Amino acid sequence: MGHVLLAYQWPLRTTQDETVYTARVCGRQRDDGTWEGWLEFVPDEGSAVVRSQRETTQPNLVDLEYWATGLTPVYLEGALERALTPPPAVSTRPVDIPAPKGPVTESVLNPFSVYAKGAEPASPARHRSRVRPRRRV
Repeated sequence: MGHVLLAYQWPLRTTQDETVYTARVCGRQRDDGTWEGWLEFVPDEGSAVVRSQRETTQPNLVDLEYWATGLTPVYLEGALERALTPPPAVSTRPVDIPAPKGPVTESVLNPFSVYAKGAEPASPARHRSRVRPRRRV
């Protein structure tokens, strides 16, 4: 069950229908002992409360309350827009690209294969070009 931790005094007005909302931070303790926080926006006209997705996860209640004290009006405006705008639908249409035929025998860059081949250079000529002879002084 959630608890109201903090209610803000800044009125938030939507650009769509000019509804005025009051924001509040709510939180609950999760099964693993951490706390999750979300925002609720209460409209002044008395319609249904708009709730955001989880906005934060904190290790304890004190840290969640501290997080709530740092939210700015700009953050709250963005959270209200996110809560009012449904997420885009995800397409479940199958991909038209065919799967590769046959088993993959070796990856493009297999670090184990590189290690097994050893540290010898690819070609002796290439190795010689990098070695500079010493000069006697």
